[in-house]
Amino acid sequence: MKIGDADDLGTLADLLLDVARLIRMVEPLGEVPTLTETEQMVMRVVDLAPGSTPSEIADRSVLQRPNVSAALRSLEAKGLVDRTERAGRNVVVRPTRAAAIALERLRTALRDVMIEATEEADIEELLALIAPLRKLELRLFALRRPSRTQMSRSDLP
Repeated sequence: MKIGDADDLGTLADLLLDVARLIRMVEPLGEVPTLTETEQMVMRVVDLAPGSTPSEIADRSVLQRPNVSAALRSLEAKGLVDRTERAGRNVVVRPTRAAAIALERLRTALRDVMIEATEEADIEELLALIAPLRKLELRLFALRRPSRTQMSRSDLP
């Protein structure tokens, strides 16, 4: 890799962060619960890997276990997750129907803003970014996470 390429990667990372920030400003229509950053991270794991234990959620989200526990209590109080006991003392976490409805509303709002923002852009060109961004997400995740739980490609969108 040339030095100029490395500079371009820094520019790309900065641009991705800015685009993500702008997308996060989208407010979905209808009732969508307000979540903290930690709750959002936990819900993402619960949605992508339903049936995970709180320890697996902590590992996959790279959050401290006490922070995950607090977020799970809050999400359960909001009706977004169910925690059920399985064999032994293990508890598994699954999203509720309310979480699925809220997620669908959020994705609809995000889709609508993307359609509005890309009126003149080539949508197919943007959609072609999905695969390389997923690959990058997995590699970045692998660099940041503890090695306790192995995460498969199917665990991420």
